[in-house]
Amino acid sequence: MKNIMQNIRQNNLISKIEKFFFTNGWDPLPFQVEAWEAFLNGENGIIQVPTGCGKTYAALMGPLSKIEDPKNNKSVNILLITPLKALSRDLKNSIQLAALYFNKDITVAIRNGDTSPYEKKKQLTKPPNILITTPESLTLLLSNK
Repeated sequence: MKNIMQNIRQNNLISKIEKFFFTNGWDPLPFQVEAWEAFLNGENGIIQVPTGCGKTYAALMGPLSKIEDPKNNKSVNILLITPLKALSRDLKNSIQLAALYFNKDITVAIRNGDTSPYEKKKQLTKPPNILITTPESLTLLLSNK
């Protein structure tokens, strides 16, 4: 019975993710659906496809769907590390689109060399649900500088 209920929840979530895609005029690719199913089954792996093929949504939709009560978070729920700060803005736009679909209260922020001291302090006192950062900025954040 437990497996049946788990399968129903997984199918409902995958249907909801697919609806997000269809609403935006997209069709999910097979590797994306496979990634969502793997996540929901507690599996992990590596997604290796060319740039612009949908890795962000393949990797993000499962964890994004698990964020509960986003207004009362006390820490970052999802940490995305991008090698270049120039990619941060594009990632944020894509992620916000999906986040709004799941819950309008989910917050997304960027922390890199361009982030103001005010914003950095705000992120420490009220962390975003999803933080996009670079390896260098993550190192500084972990050392709390």
